[in-house]
Amino acid sequence: MMQAMIIWSVYSSQFQILLGLIVEAGILAVIIVALAAIAFPTRRPDLYRASPANVSVLGIPVLYITGVLSIIIFLVMLVISFQFPGLVMGGNPDNWWWIVAFFAAMIVIGLAIYYVPRFLRAREGVDVSLVYRELPPE
Repeated sequence: MMQAMIIWSVYSSQFQILLGLIVEAGILAVIIVALAAIAFPTRRPDLYRASPANVSVLGIPVLYITGVLSIIIFLVMLVISFQFPGLVMGGNPDNWWWIVAFFAAMIVIGLAIYYVPRFLRAREGVDVSLVYRELPPE
């Protein structure tokens, strides 16, 4: 299997495109997690106070600081990938729109994965949102 991956990476530009899009997916994932980290102390203060993330520096929650820094760093990476789409898209800068299409597809598929089962379970009388009401025991 490993030899097949090596051959594919050497002889096909599709491997570089896939690898570039996987990196872009990581950028989107980190930005979403950073936004959640920023929202956590204000959106769910009871859970935040009970969590190990309840740390402040100079009165500012560390989640605010790390969340903002993460967003800045990964937005810079995203801007670089749009300025030099050939690095991400297998040397073809005309395929910059693949990055946008890939992001849109990831967001739509992710929302479908969450909301379709939630809708189906709600029809059965199960409130899935109750899972997120408290932190799980350690």
